[in-house]
Amino acid sequence: MPVFRLERFMTSSGSATRSQARGLIRTGRVLINGAPAKIGMRVDTEKDLVTLDGEPLNFVSRVVYMMNKPKGVVTATEDEKEKTVLDLMDDYAKKRGVAPAGRLDKDTEGLLILTDDGELAHSIIAPVKGVVKTYEAEVSVVPAPDAEERIAAGLTLWDGTQFLPAKMERLGEYQVRVFLSEGKYHEVKRMLAAVGAPVAKLKRVAIGRLRLDPALEPGASRLLSDSEVALMFEDI
Repeated sequence: MPVFRLERFMTSSGSATRSQARGLIRTGRVLINGAPAKIGMRVDTEKDLVTLDGEPLNFVSRVVYMMNKPKGVVTATEDEKEKTVLDLMDDYAKKRGVAPAGRLDKDTEGLLILTDDGELAHSIIAPVKGVVKTYEAEVSVVPAPDAEERIAAGLTLWDGTQFLPAKMERLGEYQVRVFLSEGKYHEVKRMLAAVGAPVAKLKRVAIGRLRLDPALEPGASRLLSDSEVALMFEDI
């Protein structure tokens, strides 16, 4: 039987953040099976009825969002100076406590996953899981003739940084597609710079077989179905 702390149950329903939930409980607005609730009480999602101001709350185990991250926005939940991807999310997502699964640089755009499921986020990010991320880049210089081979062998930079073997495809003279399964700092940019092709523009277009929804405008997001989430873990 799935049992959760009351505060976690309330955030899962989208009715409140953790701190808001505690305030609602203290003021007696939350009932469990008709009786006043207390902070820290346990809720059986299959048996217990939780209400807020008389309205039933429904438990949702997790939410997973796809965002078309725009340029100029930082991948963080909060920042004192910069607009963050969380600032672009609706109140329900914020109350659920979603966070980015991995990061895109401030000037990188495209597919970003946000979720309140920590295990899922780890599975997307961890190199050992082998989830492939696909990027498309515009470069300012044509890559070296042996760029594909060097990237496929695993690059080692002048400072000793080592990248796992990846794959590069040429889409045009100044356009390339890169497939990789790790997410080191500025990895795509540093990788392409190492083969003589500095990045002018970068966009993530897919994770596994999940592609960025072309209907999503920059800054927009939408919930993913379970079948769409599963696409991220399929081989490409």
